[in-house]
Amino acid sequence: MTFSIVKVKMNARLFCEFLSKLSKDAGKKIIVVCDNARYYKAKYTKSFVALHKGIEFEYFLPYSPELNPDEQV
Repeated sequence: MTFSIVKVKMNARLFCEFLSKLSKDAGKKIIVVCDNARYYKAKYTKSFVALHKGIEFEYFLPYSPELNPDEQV
């Protein structure tokens, strides 16, 4: 499991920087489990993922707080 602390509002560019670092560290296919934040589905993110094979997204249901640990904080 990998994480990163971001002290500013998350956006597609920052998320893609994280994905780049994550994919280099992993050295193999990665699966990212996502809630439905906009930056996961942004054009910038989609373009990045199209250029970087080996990154796959799995999304939570549209509203499923019981599946997202962040919602319990």
